Amino acid sequence: MYLQTKFIREIPIEATVLATSRANRQTASRADVRITARFDRLLARMRGGSSALVVLVVLLVVSGAFILPAPSGRASASFHSTVARPVSSFHPVTLRSADPSTAWAGNWTNQTAAAGTPPPILAPAGMVYDAHDGYVLLFGGTASGPMGQPVGETWRLVAGHWQNLTASLLISPPPRREGAAMVYDPSSAGVLLFGGLGASGYLGDTWMFSSGTWTMLSQTGFHPPSPRDAAGASYDPTTSSVILFGGVDASGPRSDLYSFAGGGWSAVTVSGESPPAACCPSVAYDVADGYLLAVLSPSGLAPSQSWSFDGQSWVNRTTALAPSARLGESIAYDVGLGVVYLFGGESPASVGALNDSWTYSAGSWASSVSPLPSAPSPRWSAGLSENTSGSNGCLVLFGGLDSRGVRSAQAGQTWTLCGRTASASSGSSGNPSNLAVALSISRSIGEVPFEVTITTNASGGSGPYNLSVCPGTGRCEQALAWDGATYSSTMLFSIAGTYTVSSVVVDSQGGSRAATATVVALAVVPLQATYTFSPLQGTSPLVVTFQAGVSGGRAPYTIEWNFGDGSHGSSEAGVSITHTYSSSGTFVPILRVEDAAGQPVNRTLPTVQVVGGPVPPVLLGLSSTALVYALGAIAVAAGATAFAVERFRIRRLAAESDELVRGMWDGRGGAPEWER
Repeated sequence: MYLQTKFIREIPIEATVLATSRANRQTASRADVRITARFDRLLARMRGGSSALVVLVVLLVVSGAFILPAPSGRASASFHSTVARPVSSFHPVTLRSADPSTAWAGNWTNQTAAAGTPPPILAPAGMVYDAHDGYVLLFGGTASGPMGQPVGETWRLVAGHWQNLTASLLISPPPRREGAAMVYDPSSAGVLLFGGLGASGYLGDTWMFSSGTWTMLSQTGFHPPSPRDAAGASYDPTTSSVILFGGVDASGPRSDLYSFAGGGWSAVTVSGESPPAACCPSVAYDVADGYLLAVLSPSGLAPSQSWSFDGQSWVNRTTALAPSARLGESIAYDVGLGVVYLFGGESPASVGALNDSWTYSAGSWASSVSPLPSAPSPRWSAGLSENTSGSNGCLVLFGGLDSRGVRSAQAGQTWTLCGRTASASSGSSGNPSNLAVALSISRSIGEVPFEVTITTNASGGSGPYNLSVCPGTGRCEQALAWDGATYSSTMLFSIAGTYTVSSVVVDSQGGSRAATATVVALAVVPLQATYTFSPLQGTSPLVVTFQAGVSGGRAPYTIEWNFGDGSHGSSEAGVSITHTYSSSGTFVPILRVEDAAGQPVNRTLPTVQVVGGPVPPVLLGLSSTALVYALGAIAVAAGATAFAVERFRIRRLAAESDELVRGMWDGRGGAPEWER
């Protein structure tokens, strides 16, 4: 229902149709009245957020005399799987059939009997693989009941069995909601949840689930998105952040972009064209192509659009061959196929739920081979998540609504899709149990940038093989018609993050196996230099001790000293070095540190003051009082000497004056006799 509520407001029709539809709804069955009541409540909510004309699309069923109630629930990308642990970027040409418009999408398997007691049939719930805890996590959604009220239960799917964690949580979970954005964030080692629609309206809170515990994250000092639901979100390894796009808030559909990193949200500004505002975008990270893929139907009835975001800008990748217009589709990155996988949704053109499958790879869509050997029942707003806890990596699907917004028994089934199981072109069976893949890596952790050598071997099955080696950072390296012998690939990791490298092998019969390993790329801490030295002043010769401390950068380090008096020296981190200042003056020492990568840091130290010369030996050992008296006596003696010299000079000047005067009186004139 919520899906129709959102795209309805974009399709203009006469207001009288709206009134007529309401009159017709009054004659609906009791079950339909409950659905339409929720429709009216949500329709009123959307009217309050927009001045645009809100209209209703009237779709007639069975000779046109009955108006079908809008399905309950709402579409959301919140259940879309994160690719925080991408294990494959496999897209060799053999994944496509002879007809480029179709591609083998694998076989679905109904795991309901082995999954134990499942959750209530929820839609739209948040469902994502929690790589830190090693299981699929499910939260929220609406269940059966009056008005389809949201629930707040926490479930996990571990080792193929459902378990309700709600009662065992030590900290209260987030408030009840539906349509929340939920995605695994490897930078935080937990599942990030934002927003949704609660009992009282749109929500804008942020939560983290890690190690079995929910924690609410304060966004004070950050800039979170407006309260909203039905937003699309996925982890972007190129920016090491969770990207959230669009959704619906009190003002209507949105097209804004936000990033979550370092514990908080911030708005992302992009230049150039951007996707239009639309209800309920579906977002997944395309490992093979190295960008986020967003799928949306702006008007609800128009063909779907495909857009990519590379961390800086949007690119419109809409093609003629693409999924039909729909809302509430489920989307995730498929490990076994190495493609973005899209399932189901609701077609507003026919008001019917769908169960078709589409794959996206290398910028192109391909529909599944039809009919599939088996597939879940038609549905929309279902949860779809990767589950990489197994050797192959599977997709898991649960919940959703059928064409009338009803939670049918089929929607309560648990389905898995585990890799490619047959060849589209030949139709032969595959995935033999004796096909084995071995993978090893030269190192599992390092500071960026660093290289890792990935070694792969394959055996069993039916050769030759097609191999795809993927670092989890973007494009993959492929080897076609490979014999299975040792194959080595060197991959460069230049962005900090946690990556799952993988080797996916497909044999000649279409059987596939994958092997994975984790690489942790650490950010380089900036080079920093510290120092200590003493004393800062004294008389020459002054001996000063210097010591340097170094952190960050890359060892080994080169440490050089410029003592400021024309002298230089070198030392090691944490090891002292001394320098003697033999003359008085003011000196400015400089410390220079350079790491193995050639990155320098220069530090200018405070000045060193050197005064006077050496202290006379006769004064050494005197007490402070005696030293004062001694210096006073020296000063008195110096003063007396100066007085005597000045007195002699004055008497001599007086004698010269007398001689000159006598010469003037006796008529001789001229200079004094002593001067002549």
